[in-house]
Amino acid sequence: MENKHRPAQQVIRQTITLARHVITDQDEVIIAQQSNQPVIARGRFIEYTSPSGFTLHGGCSHELIDCDVVTTSAPALVIILLMEGTLSFAYDDLKFNLSANVEPQALMVNVLQPCIFHRRLHQDMQVRKLTITLPQDKLQPFAVQECPLHHFIQQDKVFTHLMLATDSWQTVANLLNKPESQTLSWHITREAMSWRLIQDVMLQCSLATVDHRSALPRDEPTESVIDDVLHYIDQHLYDELSLAKLADQHAMSVSTLQRKFKYRLNMTMAHYIRHRRLQFARQKLERGLVTITEAAYEAGYLHPSNFTAAFKKAFGSSPQVFLEQTPFSTR
Repeated sequence: MENKHRPAQQVIRQTITLARHVITDQDEVIIAQQSNQPVIARGRFIEYTSPSGFTLHGGCSHELIDCDVVTTSAPALVIILLMEGTLSFAYDDLKFNLSANVEPQALMVNVLQPCIFHRRLHQDMQVRKLTITLPQDKLQPFAVQECPLHHFIQQDKVFTHLMLATDSWQTVANLLNKPESQTLSWHITREAMSWRLIQDVMLQCSLATVDHRSALPRDEPTESVIDDVLHYIDQHLYDELSLAKLADQHAMSVSTLQRKFKYRLNMTMAHYIRHRRLQFARQKLERGLVTITEAAYEAGYLHPSNFTAAFKKAFGSSPQVFLEQTPFSTR
């Protein structure tokens, strides 16, 4: 006899931790660096690190699959500007769901400690957004006198919803309309527009209602454990990371930890650690803080040629080509 009370099968969403932006002559896509390398989004994307300290990320995208993207986030003041679509994301247990179906949405979040960033993608969703990130190490030297913004950036996981004027949203649209030819004049214009937009947001800080929600319980115990492991890895990325020590800290065997990590992130811890070191190396190269040889050594490669091969496999271009394509990079 058929069991009419059989529970519904749980839908397991794919979790992605490593992804890269790929540009061809006719297309721009975000590819998950899993074994089958699925394309998770297609569109026009912005990735810009300013020499004055902020970064821009976002663009106009069509999300192609249902998945959860998990990565680590450094301490920063983050401004999320959503013009179209829906965004579901979280910093550790601080969760947000923004929808621009009625009107654009603006949110500012402050994060004082490294955390795990979760982003949920929805198949067939059209998203148009801009994220501005200001690292805490750039902001704190100026926080010497009391003001609403000073108070805001001294708190962890604090956030505020913003109401931007029409001209501010037009600035967002202008920043999202990336020109085909990015001339020196365009770079200067982008810097000016970005700082004007940041100023508009900061001026609201004294008027907006600030919220600081307590952490919500995670849906799955495994997620919380692996998030703790990711935190530890990022804080000790250049130390000798021992699987036995990590397992002991979380009261489980090495095999159990490896199994949970692989189940949650679809990769081994060794793979994750190698890629995170490459990501940090790329960030330092982009900011002109290290040479290619220094970056290779810091990432754990004794021979620059091995570093070059790993870098190209991870990001689609060699370190030298990456630097040549990076505006204002110091080489």
